[in-house]
Amino acid sequence: MTGEAGSLTSLDICLCTHNPDQPLLRTALHSILSQTADHCRFSVLLVDSASTPPLRRDILNDLMACGISCRLIRLEKPGLARARARAIRETGRDLILFVDDDNELSPSYVEQALSIADSDPEIGCFGGKLLLPDHVNPPSRITSYVRFLAVRDDGDVAVTRRSADWGIWEPSGAGAVVRRELAELFADRFEADARVARLGRTGTARLSCGEDNLMMRAAAQLGLKSSYQPTLVLTHHVDPSRFKIAYLLRLLFWFGRSEIVLSRILQTEPYKPWRQRHWARACGALIQAGMSPVNVLCSAAINLGKWVELRQSDSAADVQARAPRAFRGKAT
Repeated sequence: MTGEAGSLTSLDICLCTHNPDQPLLRTALHSILSQTADHCRFSVLLVDSASTPPLRRDILNDLMACGISCRLIRLEKPGLARARARAIRETGRDLILFVDDDNELSPSYVEQALSIADSDPEIGCFGGKLLLPDHVNPPSRITSYVRFLAVRDDGDVAVTRRSADWGIWEPSGAGAVVRRELAELFADRFEADARVARLGRTGTARLSCGEDNLMMRAAAQLGLKSSYQPTLVLTHHVDPSRFKIAYLLRLLFWFGRSEIVLSRILQTEPYKPWRQRHWARACGALIQAGMSPVNVLCSAAINLGKWVELRQSDSAADVQARAPRAFRGKAT
């Protein structure tokens, strides 16, 4: 689809949110308002994923006052995969830019994204740097795991590949720019396969992930490339509570579960978890090899998640009830 700018490439900014921190959501929307790109080349869709209370349409007033086309829709069931699939169906421009409610885009983000898309039509999805605010410094003991919190800086050189394997060329969901045909393939999958709804965060109770991996890895299936583009920069205002070990272990447990769900959907062979009877031996060996206790716990959490998921039926079930109590979190 082309916007009012005639034949120029255009994009839809899709911001999916569930019970957002209101000041952070306003920061995200203000960063969209501050984009240097011509306003006719992008529109905004805000997806309220079953927030309580529901979002009010007047949160978009500043955008509308500046002539930016924007809409608010509401879903009655939460879930990031569901929200993104609905956003895809509700929009129609050439590209989709996925933004989270705690993201702050750099002013040139959209302009740079449009330029990258025009420069290489074979790039199906791309993203860039996801940086913490300057004043935020996570504890040194978890720095190797901040990527799991959607924080990444893979250098200043672009990396582009046509590959179904994971690499730095595969963008995270936050800040990802996706071509329409690739996004529609994800929505098709969501509607055809109930397991896809098990990927992606659902409130605070289920910290699943992998919906972005499912979307991006299909690029190769369409003959398209994935790309890391360091000129794209956003600030990720991560809640400091997520730097706590307890939260990180829950997150990694659900990462392990999601990896098994994703491998089943893609029909690929997952990395096998430790055998149950060898857990103590495996942890002891890692400590003897010099791994820190925190890293051992994180490895164990991932393996526990895989082990639990492998013992569950391939059908969509009550995954929350099957989680060990320490990893359940608070239902919303």
